[in-house]
Amino acid sequence: MVGHLQIGNPGPLPVVHHTDFSGLSPPLLASILLSFQAHTVLDYIPPLSKLMSATEQQTKLAEYICELTLLRVDLTVYTQASIACSCLLLAQIMTKTGE
Repeated sequence: MVGHLQIGNPGPLPVVHHTDFSGLSPPLLASILLSFQAHTVLDYIPPLSKLMSATEQQTKLAEYICELTLLRVDLTVYTQASIACSCLLLAQIMTKTGE
C-alpha cells in the first residue's frame, strides 16, 4: 500500500495502517508525518508582531488572548489569521500609554 503513496501529491492520501510504516526509511517517514502539521492561531502572532512593531509585552499579551479564544467555540467561524490580528490589536490598545 505504501508503494503508490506519492510525496507532494495534493490529492487525498490513501488510508495507511501503522504497520505499513515499518519498511519506510526515517527521512521519508519524517517527511510524510510533517505534511500533517497544521498551523494554529499562535503561529501567526510572531510574524504579525514584527509587522505591527509590537513590543514583547504586547506579543505575550496577544498570545494569552489567543489562547483564551480557543475556549470560545463561536469564534471558530473566523480565520486564525483574523483572530491573531484582532488579539494583537487588542493587546496594543490595552498596553498603549498616554502620548
